[in-house]
Amino acid sequence: MTAMLVNATLLVDAWRTGVWLFALFALSEVLLMAYTTWTKPLGISSDWWGWAAAIFVLMFPLFSTDFLVTREMIPVWRLELGDAVIACAFVLELSALAFLNTAFTQVPEARKLVRKGLYRFVRHPLYTSYFIAYSGQAFMFNEWLYWLTFVIFVICQTIRARAEERVLSRVFPLYEKYKQQTGMFTPRLGRWPRWSLRRS
Repeated sequence: MTAMLVNATLLVDAWRTGVWLFALFALSEVLLMAYTTWTKPLGISSDWWGWAAAIFVLMFPLFSTDFLVTREMIPVWRLELGDAVIACAFVLELSALAFLNTAFTQVPEARKLVRKGLYRFVRHPLYTSYFIAYSGQAFMFNEWLYWLTFVIFVICQTIRARAEERVLSRVFPLYEKYKQQTGMFTPRLGRWPRWSLRRS
């Protein structure tokens, strides 16, 4: 419930700034979050740094609300390019969510090992979509505070991802082999996964 309320702040941002793609980001994840709430995780991380990072990421829209500026102050070319970057990120996010399905979670825990689709090449393509989206937003508004929060966001997501990977390694023995053949946020060049999609 808290996550849904926090993500709802993106709707406020969208209304105030016109960045409606961020509203779509929030809506897509809120719907999947509600769907997965009823399933019990197979393992939960005890790493408090991972939990702290996950909570910060969850609350991130609240940090970005107060200093958002209006689109009227931004050059048209910067708006269009920023929107294009965010749109690409949204497509990537939907693709990652489609394969992640019921394994989606907001905190460091293990629900299901996903190794198909985008996850054949990248362990956290959903987080990659966040990085692309927020970099597009930072580029669009081009304020130092946006860039600073973007860097903090990347750091927290990395801490969160590492906490998730520790619990996934504990629950799923195959995860260590999976880590060796895939990149965390981008594909690992020259080391493509060898398993069949039928095993995912």
